[in-house]
Amino acid sequence: MVESRQPPASGQPGGRGTREAVRQHEVATRINGALSAALGAVEALVFTRFMLLAFDAERSSDVVALVLDASWVFVRPFSGAFRDASWRDGTLEFNALLAMAAWFVAAMVLMALVVAFAARWRDAWRRVERRRVTHG
Repeated sequence: MVESRQPPASGQPGGRGTREAVRQHEVATRINGALSAALGAVEALVFTRFMLLAFDAERSSDVVALVLDASWVFVRPFSGAFRDASWRDGTLEFNALLAMAAWFVAAMVLMALVVAFAARWRDAWRRVERRRVTHG
């Protein structure tokens, strides 16, 4: 059995409020989708940096230099937290792993805030609609 996800018409119970709730949910979902995509790009870039350094990629290569330079923006705030560990084939940059964890937590907090504010915006919109109907 397939359920219809269409909100009820405005004359039915929960009509206009339900439509607005669905709209706010869609906005929050789109914003969180964009944040997820940005987080994925940052995580992939920083992880690629970690792997390139771990396996001692040739820094004179244009692609390696591009990845290292682009990812430095996200790793720089954490650059002094740990010492890099060298091994026979490369360098383990633990600061990159810390950066990945920190950016993940920051993105999760932002997504939670988007969901929380979407609910507040929905409630504020309902109050505005009630005022318009009452005084209109």
